[in-house]
Amino acid sequence: MANWVWVLTLTGAGALASTSGAILLASLGSRLLARLVPALVSFSTGVLLGAACLDLLPTAFSGADQQRGVNLGLTLALGVLSFFALEKLIHWHHAHDIEPGSQAAVPRAEERATAVMVLTGTSLHNLIAGVLLGAAVLADHKTALLLFAAILAHHIPQQVGDLSVLVMTGMGRLRALLLTITSSLALLAGGFIALVCLRGVPGALAYVLTVAGASLIYIALADLIPRLRGHHPGRRATLTVTLVASGIAVIYLVVRLLPG
Repeated sequence: MANWVWVLTLTGAGALASTSGAILLASLGSRLLARLVPALVSFSTGVLLGAACLDLLPTAFSGADQQRGVNLGLTLALGVLSFFALEKLIHWHHAHDIEPGSQAAVPRAEERATAVMVLTGTSLHNLIAGVLLGAAVLADHKTALLLFAAILAHHIPQQVGDLSVLVMTGMGRLRALLLTITSSLALLAGGFIALVCLRGVPGALAYVLTVAGASLIYIALADLIPRLRGHHPGRRATLTVTLVASGIAVIYLVVRLLPG
């Protein structure tokens, strides 16, 4: 199957699945959703860490000599720093911990600013994810599938958060849903940008995959894990750790069992 078909299929399926998952989760009752989202975030954390450390980075570092390994290590560090700077620059807000149905009262101008910030951040995030997914297709289809799984694991809870924030700012549910779907289409654009720009520069793929790993590690450590910390009863803490470990284990099994 041609690479452009892979990119179209994975980015299109990612946009559709993340939006459909958000619709399904958002349709649940607030009490049930409040219990379910922490479990999803816990599992997502493991999936992101597993995809980065067990597949993306090993693929990027495969066959690298010492100097290239140092350069890729520097790329990893600078990638994490860049995502931190980007988050600071545009006040990137992943609303995993927004209570669905919250009716917080804020001034109208602040509501508009919040909506714009959420949509801008999500669209940019989706564009970057599409670029990384397109690069993964060029590198190895198994890697692309694992990155696709990691993107879904993070994007579905993120889309729920986006819907919650947009509705909280006073936007109608239908309009918020349409804008969320539109932002998901940036995945498609990013994938084809990667195909056009990286096809003739195979040496750049290792660096793009390293940046992909940096993005997943940053999201897991800076965004998701802080939301899982806290003083919880023993059973809940054990469940959280178990779900994170389960996410890592799933990726490990896929890496070991999937050919290629």
